[in-house]
Amino acid sequence: MLDLLALLGAPDIQTESESERDVPLRRLPPRTALFHEGAAADAIYVVRAGTFKCCRTDADGGEQVLGFARRGDVLGYAAVGLGRYTSSAFALEAASVGVVPLADLFNRLRSRPALDRALHQALSLQQAGFEELAGVRAAVPAEARLARFLLHWAQRMAMSGHSLRQIKLTVNRRDIGRLLGIAPETVSRAFAALSVRGCIAVKGRMLDMLDTDGLHVIARFRAGNARPAPDRSWATPRSFAGLNA
Repeated sequence: MLDLLALLGAPDIQTESESERDVPLRRLPPRTALFHEGAAADAIYVVRAGTFKCCRTDADGGEQVLGFARRGDVLGYAAVGLGRYTSSAFALEAASVGVVPLADLFNRLRSRPALDRALHQALSLQQAGFEELAGVRAAVPAEARLARFLLHWAQRMAMSGHSLRQIKLTVNRRDIGRLLGIAPETVSRAFAALSVRGCIAVKGRMLDMLDTDGLHVIARFRAGNARPAPDRSWATPRSFAGLNA
């Protein structure tokens, strides 16, 4: 329980009994499902480590990426009211989650007001993040969408105690494209464009944020707005092969 409260951002408090510490931990290898869209729900989950892709099936039967969950995020909470999961969650790397059974959720919340407050705080921050991602998918040039995504990702990483200057992308270009509403090849070209402009440097899955002010400028581009002329000496997509796996 102490670990769960810490993940949700609650202040350091002491539990009253050993039984309150019993929050099961589930570990997942890379590329495995935590739960599937439409499945009957039996628990909600708090991410302890790793990155999860949240997705659902769109009207055409394809995969729509809704966002990516990291340490402290809550997964599956919509199932509390519906009894089923409204999306799927997949571990993109070795990951672990705290498991809170739905049958026991409200008893835990009543007996631990700190957990109740921390859970709602975490859900509020997540909602704000999803609203921010809605702006990422607005009708803007691909470079602007990618710049918005990278700034959002860097901010999320910083909230977990990581550097704002160097970030690790545990997501591939296909999933980034499905989130941003652009083709994987367009994602590669957008990465190359931002690199040529001196905003970022990519090596494998590590990305250096060289010019965040420049990224903010590009993030404000909208269709039809004036913007710096594109540099046609873009690096080839193979420079970003680390993001393709």
